[in-house]
Amino acid sequence: MDISEFWDQFIDVYHEKDSTTDWLLGYPVVLSLLGQLAGRTVLDYGCGNGAFARMLLTHHPHAKVIGVDTSKSAITRAREKTPHHLSAEYHHIRSYNSIRAYTFDVACANFFFCIMPNIDTLIGISKTVYEKLPVGGSFVVLDPHPETHGKRFTSFQSDWSNRLRSGDRVHVRLFTDSIDVEVDDYYWSRKDYEHILHCAGFRTIRTEEPIASHTNAQHLGAEKEFPPFIIFQATK
Repeated sequence: MDISEFWDQFIDVYHEKDSTTDWLLGYPVVLSLLGQLAGRTVLDYGCGNGAFARMLLTHHPHAKVIGVDTSKSAITRAREKTPHHLSAEYHHIRSYNSIRAYTFDVACANFFFCIMPNIDTLIGISKTVYEKLPVGGSFVVLDPHPETHGKRFTSFQSDWSNRLRSGDRVHVRLFTDSIDVEVDDYYWSRKDYEHILHCAGFRTIRTEEPIASHTNAQHLGAEKEFPPFIIFQATK
């Protein structure tokens, strides 16, 4: 079973997970790094069911989102869940080359690099995004932090190993109200992400590693001390 077939079957279960950590320390940082969005178009690569696109357009109603995903089920759910008044369009794509057909000002990929087992594919995706971005446009990448595996965050916990190498599988538990959902991600180090983005052509790369503040951390887990995510802003 390839990745798109897996997510076609898994998409409904995946979106039952607790997303507290994502909404508190992930998506808001991505939104901030994308910058001023009024009148601009955002490519949401690996958009899933459109959750981030809907949040973005709620905060920036004068922006537009183009969401793409290789999972047909994800695109179907995104279209079903997104109100008609929000300026979002969703497309099922078979490969990253398909995004050459779209015009956008900035781009993001949330929890996508971590599910891809092949670094050459990630370089190809990033190169294609780079080619389509205008000068000054940013590509923002959000993934679980590769240096905090084993920490019990509110929404997830990945297995810890001191022997992880680039491309190794990492077993992850996603917490829901009823059951824990188990998936496999792939390990990419900080240097791997920087290598991917540099190979794509990006020269200016900024990194964010958010930790919960004391004012909103009482009910949280390891987010109070360790960054659950690493977020890269690569600018053309």
